[in-house]
Amino acid sequence: DVNLLVTKSLNDTIFDLINTIVAKNVKKQNEIYHALIRNKEDPIKILIMLANHYRLIYQVKVKRKTMKDFEVIKDLKLNPYRFEKLKEASYKYSEEDLLDILKIFSKTDEDIKTGRLEKTFATEVCLIKVASK
Repeated sequence: DVNLLVTKSLNDTIFDLINTIVAKNVKKQNEIYHALIRNKEDPIKILIMLANHYRLIYQVKVKRKTMKDFEVIKDLKLNPYRFEKLKEASYKYSEEDLLDILKIFSKTDEDIKTGRLEKTFATEVCLIKVASK
């Protein structure tokens, strides 16, 4: 009963969304996204949080080539637990894939801000594209 009445915070739900995207579970990803929309979360805010997360994945991947883990944690000012999660996610993508994903986020943001696409639809399409990488 409590779970039905209490909603998760945006941060908790965003991490669930990220995990489903990384796992390429499009069905669950869409369920979480639509739940966020039903809870009146702004699609642009969701897009920004996801883009920031993927940018961190990319930075962790690149910095670990020349730095030790503790140096990356200090340089990016990360919590060690979050660093471990980012590092795990970085193994699932090539640098090229991560750059492509960041370009998808950027293009979606541009399409929304220039009025070419409606924000809820554009964000949903963006998530599907990212999950296909």
